Amino acid sequence: MKTKYIQIPGKKMHNGRIPVDQHFRLIDHANVYAIGDLAYGENQDKVWPQVAPFAVQSAEHVAKHISSGKKSDHLSQFIYKDPGSMAVLKAFDGVCQIPRYHLQLTGLPAWLLWLFVHLYGIIGGRNRILALLERGADYIRHNAAVTLIREDNNT
Repeated sequence: MKTKYIQIPGKKMHNGRIPVDQHFRLIDHANVYAIGDLAYGENQDKVWPQVAPFAVQSAEHVAKHISSGKKSDHLSQFIYKDPGSMAVLKAFDGVCQIPRYHLQLTGLPAWLLWLFVHLYGIIGGRNRILALLERGADYIRHNAAVTLIREDNNT
């Protein structure tokens, strides 16, 4: 089976993103939507980020718009609600920034919060325990898939 590519109409930004209005419609093409990493737009002078929470929020906004059947003029414009950012640097070390609560953490507290948030998102108590045990085993074995940044003690 041959792959078929479709040319997306309209202008594109230098990074390949597509400028859209506040309802994720392509400029000059009101029946075509772009969401997630593809969409380029701004709210309150901040460019929309290319992160998973934005992709989910933009998809929900477009789904609501399409299912309502209303013209976009009657819907509220999209405003991205930044839930914050978290990253694990190495075992028991991370960084966390949650703007809504003016919270910035580093080190063990940030790592523990990251762990809690990711375990909370897993459905079912048994699955959470299994994920925690697997993650713990990876840390003990120094699995490269989990260890993102390693300290080189040989230098």
